[in-house]
Amino acid sequence: MSDTLFVKFYTENPGKDRMRYALGNGFSDTHDLCKNKGDIIWVKHVNDKGATEYNDELPISKGTVYVSALFVFHLNRVNIWAKKYPNINFIVGGPAVPYTKVIGKLPSNITLTNKSVEEWFGVDNFSYKWKFEVPDFIEENNVIFTTYMLNNFCYWNKCTFCSHPGCPVEVTNRIRKNIDFEFKDIEYNGKTRVVLGTQAILQEHINNVLPNLPRKPGRQYQAFIKADKPQLKEFKKQNLNDVFRDDIKYTIGIEFPSNRMWKRMRKGYDRNTVLEFINLIVSHESKVSLSFIVGWKDITQQDVDEAERFFQELAIPCNDSISNFEMHELLITPYSKLDGQYNIVETISAGPFLVGYVPTIGDDKISLNLKYRDIILKYADQKNYRVENRHKKFFGKEVG
Repeated sequence: MSDTLFVKFYTENPGKDRMRYALGNGFSDTHDLCKNKGDIIWVKHVNDKGATEYNDELPISKGTVYVSALFVFHLNRVNIWAKKYPNINFIVGGPAVPYTKVIGKLPSNITLTNKSVEEWFGVDNFSYKWKFEVPDFIEENNVIFTTYMLNNFCYWNKCTFCSHPGCPVEVTNRIRKNIDFEFKDIEYNGKTRVVLGTQAILQEHINNVLPNLPRKPGRQYQAFIKADKPQLKEFKKQNLNDVFRDDIKYTIGIEFPSNRMWKRMRKGYDRNTVLEFINLIVSHESKVSLSFIVGWKDITQQDVDEAERFFQELAIPCNDSISNFEMHELLITPYSKLDGQYNIVETISAGPFLVGYVPTIGDDKISLNLKYRDIILKYADQKNYRVENRHKKFFGKEVG
């Protein structure tokens, strides 16, 4: 075993009839570069913000470990390792680093960097072939999720609840220019889900990537899209059967479907466009996932009524066109425009790293948010849609 390691995290969850593995493949764009400098190892992700120790052991006790941190919990994992292994230097990058605040003292053997792996080693971004190897411990005939990075930024970058617009550090915009669909060479006999890595599909992706995604039995694609007028216009220029295929699932952040709330959160949406966009997708063969946020302090009864009309006007039959709804409770994240605008009931941290703040709102607003939650559940039950976080507590109240 080399004294230089590259750590990638994975999660595993049981599905209906097989295991589902989400593989945080942060070093795939630099696979050969990393292989030339050390060994790549996989570590199981643990979602435990209060953890102070882990039972896992690193295979070395001295050297250098590079870590691809996707979540704040990964940063705290490194914090714990650094105390356990004082003779290892930990170099930590990845999406979690620039958008996380350090609120405690870090061990001296941790270096946080906003650089990409290529920049760290002094080579051009995306100058290596994307190469992904399925870990040996994953048996055949399961489901794996992997990410093919297209770019690392959001073209909109204005939403008030997002950390990115207010981030004080400079992060290089990385955009893949030579798209060779290297994931077609993955050697795995189970099902493969390829996430197109971008915070929102760009117009050049609509034109040049989506229509040309290679088909293969057992492979599906997932992409995040923004349901605004420019994107809808660009999609309409395409052969819709090429971009709304049965092997592509789109995820749209709805948050709260009223024009007034979309304007307040600077989402760039309007009701008619969003409805047309969703109905256009599901009138073809693609699936769509919709996500919603509960917990706003500034909603009104009129907003809730408009949200209910939004669901009523979704012209979607009782089939699997909508793969799922996702419900999330509003969390005030570091650097977001909402930071400082809400009273805080709880600060959530993972070791010396800030995750965010749980806001407190008045009882009248809690009641309106719970009405909104109930509307989401009612519509999902009518159409038999699966709801992520269905049984989560919101404002301390159980969802039925």
